[in-house]
Amino acid sequence: MPLGVSMVLRCDAWATLALLLLLCGLSALFCRFIRQASFPDGAPRLLREGYPTLGALRFFSDRYNLYFDGISSSRTGSFSFYFGKHQIVGISGLEGRKVFFQSKEMDLSQGYTLLLATTPSFKASPRPPDEALHSSKWFRHTLAGMVSKDNLVANLLSMIKDTNTAFKNATDPITKTGLVDIFDETSYILYQSTMRVIGFHKIADSEELCSTTLKLFECIENGTSPSRIIFPWLPTPAFLRRLTAGIKLYQTFKRLIQAEEDMGQRIDDGSQSLAKSRRPIEDIIGFVLGTLFASQVNTPICAAWLLVYLATNLHWLNLVRTEIDSVLKRHGDPGETPNETFGRLSIDVWESEFPLIELCLRECIRLHLAGSAFRRNISGQSVPIGSTGEVIPKDAYLFYLVDEVHFNPDIYPNPNLWDPGRYLPGGPRSNNIPLSYLGWGAGRHPCGMRLAKLNVTVIISSFVSMFKFTLCNDQGEPVAEPPIPDRNLHSPRKPSASLRLKVKRL
Repeated sequence: MPLGVSMVLRCDAWATLALLLLLCGLSALFCRFIRQASFPDGAPRLLREGYPTLGALRFFSDRYNLYFDGISSSRTGSFSFYFGKHQIVGISGLEGRKVFFQSKEMDLSQGYTLLLATTPSFKASPRPPDEALHSSKWFRHTLAGMVSKDNLVANLLSMIKDTNTAFKNATDPITKTGLVDIFDETSYILYQSTMRVIGFHKIADSEELCSTTLKLFECIENGTSPSRIIFPWLPTPAFLRRLTAGIKLYQTFKRLIQAEEDMGQRIDDGSQSLAKSRRPIEDIIGFVLGTLFASQVNTPICAAWLLVYLATNLHWLNLVRTEIDSVLKRHGDPGETPNETFGRLSIDVWESEFPLIELCLRECIRLHLAGSAFRRNISGQSVPIGSTGEVIPKDAYLFYLVDEVHFNPDIYPNPNLWDPGRYLPGGPRSNNIPLSYLGWGAGRHPCGMRLAKLNVTVIISSFVSMFKFTLCNDQGEPVAEPPIPDRNLHSPRKPSASLRLKVKRL
């Protein structure tokens, strides 16, 4: 055999061997990385489904049925499964809810950071806050200041004017009619309001900046990627879109803060406070986006659904309209428009004199708080699930489908019916069951509701006092009943059918 050919063959053999060794090494590393640890003794019954390495893919594709299949096949109502290498325990019933919402060993932020798969962390890109920031005293202290009564009072008139302007612009100035995409409108109004409350009036005052940054935030919010939970190093298209949006949003807020600092001018109170906090810019942007995740995911959707239900329920529309008219009559002056009277109402009036709107919102939240709540066992040891004899393994994730209690017919008779009257004294609801309403959070993690209630009350009062309205599709054709919400959604979303409110100015 010629020498040249022999050398080529030997080189090829060495290259093949090196490639095989590399592949074996990568395979070993991969198997170690995704290895599924065994559930310990005492863990809830393991579901008999799923794939090696991947686990129970129904956790993302069909979570609603996975949950109810799991609790129905379990003696205790708790069950276990894998998603990727992660151990997850589903719980149900009062015992499960107590450990989920009241146990200090169950950490909210770590559960959501992984399993919600929409809250990016600083480790991936300069975007919304990770669990350390969410739980920090600085984050809580700063947020408390932003939603304090003094700050809400300072921004209340602007919130009312913004809402009135948005609804006026949604109609033809000559015919005073229009087809309003109420889900888009409430999303914009709530985002604009949040920008004001946290002090970024430059964004709130600019339609272009407001719209652009809202779209970037929505791209981050919609960046769910189950494959990133199983393979966190995998650069999926959804992750890359979310990463790009996060960087753009980060750069926008950073530019605004630094420009104000460099010019040395007096800036908006909220953003000035953030700029002077001496926190890293990543923490400041994390605070802004963390606040948006808290305020923007649920409230705009529920406010829009509230108006959809009123458009198809004349009884409750008349009750709400009468309530609004009564407030206007008590506090208005002769010849004043509703919007002028609204602008003079104190925050105490807004928070105490619209109880029926609050009942309607409460029922909308019950019906549309889609998806799951998450926690992670950070105690370093197994935690008992009440008196069931079962445990949550250390480092395991815990998930609870809120429909288990919100659609329980023993607590909420005819649970699929929108009925705000169920919360009235003597209404058809069992009030003696603990942790039976989770709309504002529960236990150790109640959600801040003051700003959300104020925003929704302003939106509903402004819209109902301004328009006569009915439900229709995007062609203006009447729709008799609201669509049934998809219970498999992981978070509140616009309905798949194109809904509009056909409006005429009063």
